[in-house]
Amino acid sequence: MTMLKDLYTEIYGPIDGPGRLKNLDELGSRLAALVSKEKPFAARYLNGVLLGHKGMAPSAELQQAMAIMAGQMDGQHPLQAVASPVGVLGINGNIRPGSVVLGKSVLCPGCNLWFVPRVPWQKYCTTDCGRQYRARVVQNQPLCTSSAPAKIDLKAKKVQSPQNDNKEL
Repeated sequence: MTMLKDLYTEIYGPIDGPGRLKNLDELGSRLAALVSKEKPFAARYLNGVLLGHKGMAPSAELQQAMAIMAGQMDGQHPLQAVASPVGVLGINGNIRPGSVVLGKSVLCPGCNLWFVPRVPWQKYCTTDCGRQYRARVVQNQPLCTSSAPAKIDLKAKKVQSPQNDNKEL
């Protein structure tokens, strides 16, 4: 309610001035455009929120739109208005305080560390972690599905395995 009131008074003047519903209709269209909402926020809905009517709370979408508009009015980048603060550990000062991280966190299968990949196809947090993980996987997986390993005779070009005694290559 307070943010909507602040936005309204900043743009149109006092809320008890003339043409409030017309102004709210315009404001509803502007706010909807900021969050890519097809239909504008209804003037009557915004009026109920503005006046604090019972049961008229701002939706999450309206709150996001108001945050973006307020940020724009303060000279803030739109991404900063929708970003939420999280604790991030930066390496060697590569991430400055207040930075907006656009990537999505993924879980490294090698060490179970959550990290933001540098490129979309990055699977492991570091190349060493990926190398160690693949080495562990190779050591734990049998090379052959049978219990006894196959014997290969390169001169005779035959493979001997428990399932088939002699198979030509």
